[in-house]
Amino acid sequence: MPAPDSYELSAAYMNGLVSAVRAGGFLDGALITMTENERSSYQQPAREPWWDARYAEHLAATVGQVFGEWAVEQVGYAVIAESIGPLVKEQIEAALETGAGPEALFAQLGDMAKAAVRPLHTAWTHTGPNAGTLELVYPRALEKETQLLWRGAIRYAFELTHRDAGKIVQERQGPPGHLTWALVW
Repeated sequence: MPAPDSYELSAAYMNGLVSAVRAGGFLDGALITMTENERSSYQQPAREPWWDARYAEHLAATVGQVFGEWAVEQVGYAVIAESIGPLVKEQIEAALETGAGPEALFAQLGDMAKAAVRPLHTAWTHTGPNAGTLELVYPRALEKETQLLWRGAIRYAFELTHRDAGKIVQERQGPPGHLTWALVW
């Protein structure tokens, strides 16, 4: 279990993160800026069932420093689309069974996120027929890149529900570990 002021990411998430960074063409550029010890931690991400999230935050921060925010968002999209999405495919299909939109996914996010992160508190609030607020609460302050990774995941939810015009109209990182997005579609 993580320390009370931390959180963990599953091997599936870590493997997906490294794969997405590699597929995006960012891995070599990110690794070259790291020490040998840091580089070795990304060689076999599946060797541990759960990882201290600082490994992922460090890799995402390095990608952000070398390639920019857009690259981190792209990595977040790819991790969810290619690694975590398939793990929770049945939950996604059940949530979307009635033709519901992104609100169905956001309402179930807490259950789906268990495949990737622990602990994480999620809350979804409808604020209108095609709008809502998504809140995530982690046990500690986060690097900015965690928020950027989630932007990619949110974009994936909009695409998966065929609400490609969906967008983030406001985002905040409040008290330590508290992320909030106002969304419309």
